[in-house]
Amino acid sequence: MVTRIARFIPVTFLAFSSLLAGEREQGVVPMLEELNTIDTTDLWPSFNQQEIPAAVFDGENTYLIHSLGQFDGFAPMDGNQRIYVYSGKHPQVNGNGRIQLDGIWVATSILRQRSPLTGDVYTPRHLAAILIHEMFHVYQRLHYTEWRPDEAILFAYPHDTLERLLLRRLEIKSCLRALNSPDDSEARRWAAAALGYRKQRFAVLGPTRRRYEDELQRFEGLAHYIERRAAGKSLATDDRYQDFAPGMIRDMGYLEGCWTAGLLDRFDPGWKGEMDRDPSLYLAERLSLVCSGVSPISFSEEELRRIRETSRVDFGAWERERISLKHEIENRPGYRIKIDSEAFPLNLRMFFATHTEALPEGESLHRLLFMARNPAGSLEVRRRDCLVSATGPSSILRVLIPGLSSEPEIVRVEDHVSLKAEGVNLDFSHAAVSTTGQTILIKLQAPDRNDE
Repeated sequence: MVTRIARFIPVTFLAFSSLLAGEREQGVVPMLEELNTIDTTDLWPSFNQQEIPAAVFDGENTYLIHSLGQFDGFAPMDGNQRIYVYSGKHPQVNGNGRIQLDGIWVATSILRQRSPLTGDVYTPRHLAAILIHEMFHVYQRLHYTEWRPDEAILFAYPHDTLERLLLRRLEIKSCLRALNSPDDSEARRWAAAALGYRKQRFAVLGPTRRRYEDELQRFEGLAHYIERRAAGKSLATDDRYQDFAPGMIRDMGYLEGCWTAGLLDRFDPGWKGEMDRDPSLYLAERLSLVCSGVSPISFSEEELRRIRETSRVDFGAWERERISLKHEIENRPGYRIKIDSEAFPLNLRMFFATHTEALPEGESLHRLLFMARNPAGSLEVRRRDCLVSATGPSSILRVLIPGLSSEPEIVRVEDHVSLKAEGVNLDFSHAAVSTTGQTILIKLQAPDRNDE
């Protein structure tokens, strides 16, 4: 039975795999039939997907399964009293993720015909496995409350260097060789090598970022492992791969967490029970125990030379692209909104790391979603390029939203400014606004102590 928890818990940083989809291209019934054939108790101790409510949107209606009761707006499905239907898309079902309905955690999914990354056609089995991924996240929330990583840490992740890129590639390649090696001794040695490169990479990150990566492996990596096992897919191949931070750091949590779980299946059969009994354990810690005393294997000199040279060329091209992209954004024609928040910095509320690009001088480009606020108001930018300057998630100092095709609608009442534009909503008190040509400057001001 699913445990009921607090009616409202703010969800600030969710990484939905699809913000909004909508084509009715995959039927919900074949997916649900496949779902019923998958025994998740074999995948993780005590995880029974039949006990986790889920809401699935197929492009036309939203279907609720495994629910112990009927929520507002849902009606029993004709011919099946165990499935409830909501006409149209339920307003809270916006992608593959988790929501709360009447205080109950519910996994959500939007059915798609093809992978947004590769274009490969999804089978009903794979769609069922994607839903199980989200169901496992609900299970994690209820049973391992400390497992949720703080995604805000990724917002201020260090800008990539050639050394970080090289160590990351060596770590990934070593981990994959460990997973693919048919020889147990060789696999352990490659796993030890991967852990060694990870230790070198972690040396310059600091404890907070190291903990974030460990938590990400345990939260997202395990869910990805559960998904691939449920789909009957190999753990060693994956469509997800972004080479540069911050997107790649998040992808590594999925990939290496999944791969490490596969290695633990091979060399440490009791690892799941141990992590269930002691939720403070991390995957890499368990793998380190397996590899204790094992001499790491090395790449050949020729392999190292090729990896270094490829990394050097790729990093140079990436840096040039970042400079060019920053220049293009700053000079993009059309209306632009500039927000100066140095006097009253904004705090990050939500962003998508996999749709964020690091730019020179500590700036970041957000392409899908950026939300921030301070005590005087809030900013929301959806599906628009948004250039952000910050020293950390609670110190956002400047925001640029370029390339608007029409003039924003601005309402000013004394020191209160509201603005609406294509994909932009802004509302602040203690703000001043000025316009020069097609540039709208909004300057946030710290409130007078007498006003507080």
